[in-house]
Amino acid sequence: MELTIKNVGIEDYIHHELLYSKNVRGNFEFFIEPHILEKGKTVQINFFRNEEDIKSLMEDWKDSGDLKETKAHIVGEYGTLRLYINEENIMINNTGQVDIKVIEYNYSPKKATKIEKGKVAIMIEIEFGAETDNVKLKSDLKRLIEEENV
Repeated sequence: MELTIKNVGIEDYIHHELLYSKNVRGNFEFFIEPHILEKGKTVQINFFRNEEDIKSLMEDWKDSGDLKETKAHIVGEYGTLRLYINEENIMINNTGQVDIKVIEYNYSPKKATKIEKGKVAIMIEIEFGAETDNVKLKSDLKRLIEEENV
């Protein structure tokens, strides 16, 4: 599941309130790992730059200080959420109370490497106040990527 990401965001669909938004420069391809945990009480949507062994590279970069971490935390009562990736929107069911945590990782090497500096991961975790049916989220993400790669 790969796709060039230019923008990622989350909004409260009913009130059209932007909760999180990030422009991604560099026209990098990312792969997406969606996870639905605890019978739908938690949804994780992880975007990783499409580089070989990116997860182990990130661990090495953390140790060397070449990886910068930025966090966002949003808590509140919201209705249906909308995840947008570039110009596409994917609905996320919500039952009211929500806790959204976003961690972004930027690669900023101290010396030249074959991997370009820039965003290497965006990890979104959404915890709902109750079990929520978001099984369709995985198929919507898969459809989005297939459409992008046609």
